[in-house]
Amino acid sequence: MAMCLSPFDAAIHDAVGAALGMSAMRLYDEHEPMPEADRLLNGHSASAAIASMLRSEPMRAFDAWLVVGEADDMERHVAPWVRERGYRAFKVKILGRDPEADARRTVEIWRAVRAFGVQRPRFTADSNGATPGPEAAVEYLERIRSLEPGAFEALEYIEQPTGRDVAAQPHDWRSVAALKPVLLDEGLTDEHAMALAVEQGWSGFALKTCKGHSFALAAAAWAHQRGMTVTLQDLTNPGLAAIHAGLFAAYVPTLNGVELNSAQFTPAANTEWLPRLAAFFEPRDGTHRLPEVIPDGLGGRL
Repeated sequence: MAMCLSPFDAAIHDAVGAALGMSAMRLYDEHEPMPEADRLLNGHSASAAIASMLRSEPMRAFDAWLVVGEADDMERHVAPWVRERGYRAFKVKILGRDPEADARRTVEIWRAVRAFGVQRPRFTADSNGATPGPEAAVEYLERIRSLEPGAFEALEYIEQPTGRDVAAQPHDWRSVAALKPVLLDEGLTDEHAMALAVEQGWSGFALKTCKGHSFALAAAAWAHQRGMTVTLQDLTNPGLAAIHAGLFAAYVPTLNGVELNSAQFTPAANTEWLPRLAAFFEPRDGTHRLPEVIPDGLGGRL
């Protein structure tokens, strides 16, 4: 339901910003009551919380992330992105069932990209909910650290290791969070899940604009108030959806910038915006770059 409504949510924010002649991320400078969002933030002013979280000047450059699958051949599937496009940030897909095998694969990828010339690679790990529980996640991290300390240092966080229903299948993630941030992703569906995240020891949230601009903003402000980590992930958003995600990350401080992988998986879906936004959709220096002049709203007129 959230994904179905998300385009309408974004369109409303884009239209309001355009009508008022300002970025949709600047709609919160005047602290007007927003009852539903205020309730989410324990009765505090949601607009004030959002405004205090947002950057005063947008960030316009973000590392480009490459998804590396379990079966990907490093020379064939990864090396061209490093050598020809300067990629230096990598999302490692692991199977989750064998911590030692996952650790060895992660180290293999780290050593390969180093050999390709990446001096300081950035890593994240995602098992798509296949990890049995926190003990297996801890073992995965500890084995990486034992095998290759450099790979452990490069790993910035892990995305939701277990199933998405965190109410029906609760875990205590504090042992994992003591090693690396562990972020609630698919399980982040509503305010109840946000409260459970604190109870269960999650480090923060992996947001997605495709779940709704309003919810993502409110969740980011909620996490910011509590000193929790926030990232912005992707579901292969192309075109306008990618621009929306880029503008969200331009204003909302996130650990990873923004993950945008349509350049990797659906490049043809971005052709309407080429060549004028090639620096954003087809990064050649490992960096997605937004233009200096961003139109009002949510960038729908770029």
